[in-house]
Amino acid sequence: MCKFLPAFAQPQLVAESFIKTYYLILERSPDQMFRFYKEESSMTIDHGEPVNGGESTQAIQSAIMASIAGAHVTLPIVLNAQLSISRSLLLLVSGILELKGEERAFTQTFLLAAQTTGYYIYNDIIRIAPSRLASAPAPASSSSEHPAAMVSAPQAVAVAVEQPAVYQQVRNRGTALVEDTWYSLPRA
Repeated sequence: MCKFLPAFAQPQLVAESFIKTYYLILERSPDQMFRFYKEESSMTIDHGEPVNGGESTQAIQSAIMASIAGAHVTLPIVLNAQLSISRSLLLLVSGILELKGEERAFTQTFLLAAQTTGYYIYNDIIRIAPSRLASAPAPASSSSEHPAAMVSAPQAVAVAVEQPAVYQQVRNRGTALVEDTWYSLPRA
């Protein structure tokens, strides 16, 4: 299990520390993602067709490796955090990730469950918008169509929110910085 910050820390601080570590490991060491989860954790990955990541660390790891391993989350991102039941934290993250050479909007929700020495991911749902190439505008419709058919689907919009400079330092220095910090993954 991954240890982030003490349970008494502010939700936003825990959330910022968590996402820095999570997305860095996703990009650079995706084979270690299982360490964020426990056997009772669950994950859903939706990138056009929902993929249930399962309810075990092995199933979650397999789903990550098959779909989002190596994804690079670009700045800016939007992060919201709330304290939830039994000292757990609810996080909502949205932004742009680069996956297989394509930039795609994403939204990810985490429920971080408290444990004796920090948090682990209890629930994880990620929704990745279709690629921009696949969502090219359709040809203009005729006026004889039903009005509801003329309403276009909402488009994902990235909201510019500056992140602390420490995130860029994590990105620049990579795994070495993560391993030097006290919220890093425990060694196997």
